This record gives sequence, C-alpha cells and structure tokens, in this order.
Amino acid sequence: LDAEGRFAVSDNAWAMHLLGLQRELPGTSYTALTEALPMLRAVKDAAELERLTAAGAAADATYEEILKVRFSGRREVDVAIDLAALLREFGHSQVDFTVVG
Repeated sequence: LDAEGRFAVSDNAWAMHLLGLQRELPGTSYTALTEALPMLRAVKDAAELERLTAAGAAADATYEEILKVRFSGRREVDVAIDLAALLREFGHSQVDFTVVG
C-alpha cells in the first residue's frame, strides 16, 4: 500500500480493520467505497471507451442477425443459445447471460 495514498473502504468494514490501517499507515486517507465507486465507473479512459464501443457494435450486429432467427415454437433457452453464439461470432469473448423476451 502507498503510505501516502487515499483508499476507499467498504461501508461494511469493521472499525477494527480501518483503525488498524490508520495506525499502520498514518499518512493515508480514507473514503467510503459508496462515495468513490460511482466516479471510478463514470470516468473512462481511451482503452475502456474503445472496448465499450466494440461491445456496442457487436451487440448491434447481433441484433440485426437475431431478427432473422425464428422465435415462435422455440424454447427461450434455445433462442438464448443462438443469441450467445451470435454475440461471440461478432466479437464478444464471453457471454455471461442473455436476455430473451
């Protein structure tokens, strides 16, 4: 840990842990994670913007293709499998879940 750093601490952290950090690293400062996290997520660097743009383009291309797939008479899970395959085909390295409905 940076002895002069600023750290975010979980709102659920036990006081004994925070007090221990303050004692061992007296030059540090702390903030609640719920205050720090939204801004960490809000500010994007160029690489993250590039990845988000690519993910959006892949999702758009997938949408165009999934419209060509027959939905009626099929189980939702089977359509979800097709959707996941299309997402991977258009560049997603991993598909954790799909929304069909």
